[in-house]
Amino acid sequence: MKRITILLSGLLMTGLALAKIDTMDADVEKTASLPQNLSQIYALAQQHNAQYLAAEATFKSTEQNVPQALGKLLPNITASYNAQSNYSQTVDESTGAKNKYFTQAPSLTATQALFNWGAWGGYNYASYQAKADAITFVIAQANLIIFVTSAYFAVLQAEDNLAYAQANESWNKELLNQTQEKYKVGLSAITDVQAIKAQYEQSVAVTVQAKNNLATAFSQISQIIGEQVTSIENLSDKFPFDKPQPDNMDKWLQIALKQNNNIVQNQFLVEAAQAGVSGLWGAFLPAAELNASLSRNLNYQNKNYTSGSTTSAAGVGVSWNLVNGGSDYAALKSQQYTATATKYTLQETQRATESKLKTAYLTVLSDIAQVEAYKQAVIAAEASVKAMKAGYDVGTHTIVDLLQQQQQLFQAQRQYAQAKYAYINDLLTLKNTAGVLSYKDVDAINKWLTAEKVSTQSSSMI
Repeated sequence: MKRITILLSGLLMTGLALAKIDTMDADVEKTASLPQNLSQIYALAQQHNAQYLAAEATFKSTEQNVPQALGKLLPNITASYNAQSNYSQTVDESTGAKNKYFTQAPSLTATQALFNWGAWGGYNYASYQAKADAITFVIAQANLIIFVTSAYFAVLQAEDNLAYAQANESWNKELLNQTQEKYKVGLSAITDVQAIKAQYEQSVAVTVQAKNNLATAFSQISQIIGEQVTSIENLSDKFPFDKPQPDNMDKWLQIALKQNNNIVQNQFLVEAAQAGVSGLWGAFLPAAELNASLSRNLNYQNKNYTSGSTTSAAGVGVSWNLVNGGSDYAALKSQQYTATATKYTLQETQRATESKLKTAYLTVLSDIAQVEAYKQAVIAAEASVKAMKAGYDVGTHTIVDLLQQQQQLFQAQRQYAQAKYAYINDLLTLKNTAGVLSYKDVDAINKWLTAEKVSTQSSSMI
């Protein structure tokens, strides 16, 4: 009896353990299937996006140019060691002595630049160039934000379009069924049936295309982060389509001319080019360095120390390259032209930024107006479809009128979806042009996302 009790207890514990494991597996599967939000997608992109990681590695590589250039201005210490063994046999018939001689010669040499204008110029050039390279990585970070958000909202727009297409298809199918029934009892003409069937078939094709577009949008966002994405969170219906702050284009322009990444980078490139000119003047100036050395010479015979000497020296060396066939002068002139070119490039970048900023600001304002306009257009079109359907039922409107109104509603719904996500993308573009785009903007948008399915107005009005 006791054995049976123990056996039953063991089976019970095993069953509970297996049930717990099944529950854990179900929880893991449930977690894996949960929709991901924008912040999560962006974090994954930072970890896995190949283009972003390549930009980061390139930045870290070019960052090492500064200590390389600084090394020419810091002490250079070299240690060396020489050893030599010799064998000799003394001519002595009685003893036939053999001697082994061994010599050690360790040495230490140090040099320190006292004046090297070219090395200083090279260090300044590398410092400014490193700052410009750092801005390249900042630009890559901003581009990743734009890239991720654009792909994210492309998915949401594709989902909205699919929902509208499915609702439109359902509406047309229901209308087709009703019209066919009316035709059977003589209350509708065959032409009405044919017109509705044609539009229904078209709506089916549109739905298929919408499904393909959604799959493509998901594949693009999966490509960005390097792993499969099957569901993402939706944009809340309460998302505010506010004007950009500050609500003044001139203030945005002032910010952009100071903080735009391309402008800042070109300013560093101007400084680097000027430092390059200054450094090349070093070819026409003398260079001085401090030299010091210490060496020992130790002699052994048959492993016995016999003699040794120590030598030390210190001094200052000066060199002056007087003529180098004119190549130094040509290199200097070339760098001067390069410096001039960077100034004009900076000027062109400032002008282009000003134009882009104005366009981006006005585009956001236009998006706000379009969002409101298309939202009202959807409401009006829905009411019109209802009224048109009632008129068709009593014979005051034709089937063509009703189908055209339904298509206008479907078009307004898609335009509304496009306008919503265009506003967000264009607002981020404005901030990027101004040079103020950061991960905080991603988190700010992420607060307006929800795992719940956002309602899309149905076009079924029957």
